[in-house]
Amino acid sequence: MKNLLKISSLFFAIAFIFSCSKQTEVLDDSIFGYNYYPVAIGKVWEYRMDSILFDTVQKITKDTTISYYKEEIKDTVRDSQGELLYKIDVFHKADLQSPWNLIGSNFIIQDPYQLTKVENGLRFIKLIFPILKNKSWNGNNQINEKTEIKIKGEVFTAYKNWNYYYNEVGRSDSVLNKAYDKVTEVQEADDENSIEKRFSLAKYAEGVGLIYREQWFLATELFDNKVAWLDKAQRGVIVKQYLISHN
Repeated sequence: MKNLLKISSLFFAIAFIFSCSKQTEVLDDSIFGYNYYPVAIGKVWEYRMDSILFDTVQKITKDTTISYYKEEIKDTVRDSQGELLYKIDVFHKADLQSPWNLIGSNFIIQDPYQLTKVENGLRFIKLIFPILKNKSWNGNNQINEKTEIKIKGEVFTAYKNWNYYYNEVGRSDSVLNKAYDKVTEVQEADDENSIEKRFSLAKYAEGVGLIYREQWFLATELFDNKVAWLDKAQRGVIVKQYLISHN
């Protein structure tokens, strides 16, 4: 399961002062969209993680699991260049009755133009501002696309051919029967060929942050494009991440 958590992928905003000439302007959340990922010490997000693992090497076609994941902003730190980072403690547990286990730390950096999240040492530009439908960017420009991850011992080049864009902005949506008035959807990756598939999508709600994420990293040696990936995948994982509580 720790390998699955490395995928996940998988989530923030602060108030800014922007200097222009000799005057200072307070940027408006409603115009730029900063509030789609609110950032403050003490913010907590809890998620349910639904995972489907494909592993024909161990004679397991599909192994479905449910676990739980939490992120909590605990502190701020500055890096060697003086950049402000929000430190996020990351927790995991196998079921609702189990205690939370601290498994690592992520970081958030936000400026007036973008929100960057550091996960497992990799920098992802999750959002760019202002948020506008169909606006695109290279969210993995600080990640070598040949970077490999391991899923049940199998190596995947998970970050190849990613292209971020705002697929939907400000629409109503729901996750686990919870309604949200304004949701922005980011298509992060949708790339496949006859032997591999990469897919990543994230949804952010205004005033809340990340409410849903879905990622597919799959491989096969069944070269039949008429067969759906759920039926022909031999290695890899599908992870769906649902927000269940926040403050």
